[in-house]
Amino acid sequence: MNAHELQAFKRICMFTTTLYVKAWFTAPVTCDAPYNDLSLLQQLEVFNDVDSHIAQAALGKLKGHLWYISEHLAGLSLFSNKVFSNEKRLIVAALLL
Repeated sequence: MNAHELQAFKRICMFTTTLYVKAWFTAPVTCDAPYNDLSLLQQLEVFNDVDSHIAQAALGKLKGHLWYISEHLAGLSLFSNKVFSNEKRLIVAALLL
């Protein structure tokens, strides 16, 4: 590898180990999906300070897949252990409107 390739490899490894691995392994848990997606978006915003090029690329891809989030799927959060009870009450109130 030349110096440029090695630097790019290190950047990808940093992103993969700090953010992507957790997102990948938590993705199959359906009831946590809304929480995990929001969490990943927030983590990518913070990662922007570490590597803005990779963070912006990942944010662009993730935002392109947010079309599926709807009020129906937000209800999945009601079954998640990661969402606090007071947040669940707010979700129910919003769904009832």
